Amino acid sequence: MKDITLRPIEISDAVFIQPLANDYEVAKMVASWPHPYTMEDAKAFVEKVCQREKDKKGLENAILYKEEFAGVIGWFYNRLEEVEIGYWIARKFWGLGIGTRALQLKIMDIKKNPSPDKIIARVMEENLPSARLLLKVGFVAAPQATETCPSKARGGKEMIARKYELLL
Repeated sequence: MKDITLRPIEISDAVFIQPLANDYEVAKMVASWPHPYTMEDAKAFVEKVCQREKDKKGLENAILYKEEFAGVIGWFYNRLEEVEIGYWIARKFWGLGIGTRALQLKIMDIKKNPSPDKIIARVMEENLPSARLLLKVGFVAAPQATETCPSKARGGKEMIARKYELLL
């Protein structure tokens, strides 16, 4: 899909992120997001990912569809120092194949730098479209595949997340 491009997140992207991330259907699938998602939340997110990039601890990209901001995809070192990939797509772009192409592009980038042996991803168990997307691009369920995590958007309710991995 030629209409999908990735570019580094910029400080000015908070104005695009906030209204898209404030959609409860998106926010409830990202454990660390509150709902409502404010402009202050968006600015803090952008500052965090820009600092992570400076520290060489990750790299987030804006996902553009026909030059329109459609979501975010990135990698970071998690608490176990594994390379973990995360992404979200704004609801108005769901079902267009954007996630598939963005993941393919990001995986190609990760293979070059930081060049790990594997990439992991975590998905809320109820998020079947995201799980199917991971499987489609080559991820498999990890041996110890489920864990619980609190969801800020759901008031701290413990949710089940499924872990996937892609061996490189």
